[in-house]
Amino acid sequence: MRSNLRQHSGRKPGQAGAAIQRERHDRFAGVAWRPSLISGAPVLEGVVAWLDCRITGSVAAGDHDLVLAHVDAAAADPAVSPLLFHRTIMSAMPDSVAGPMP
Repeated sequence: MRSNLRQHSGRKPGQAGAAIQRERHDRFAGVAWRPSLISGAPVLEGVVAWLDCRITGSVAAGDHDLVLAHVDAAAADPAVSPLLFHRTIMSAMPDSVAGPMP
């Protein structure tokens, strides 16, 4: 299981986001990526952060399933503001929130 966090650029997600959302066999065609060293899952080039996880379980939560995972590897670029999706709006995280954890 791989999670890639996109960079905020002041506009809607571009080619990489659109390509990954397609329901196709060649989902990553035309998108720059490399395999993770742990699982071989794709790590997209230019992402703010990524997690390489093993699924450890799932829990039914209404009409969704909550997936539980163990993080085997992770990396982040603290100099880049992440792209947030909240209430159907793409935006940047405010600097006051994006600072280091206490």
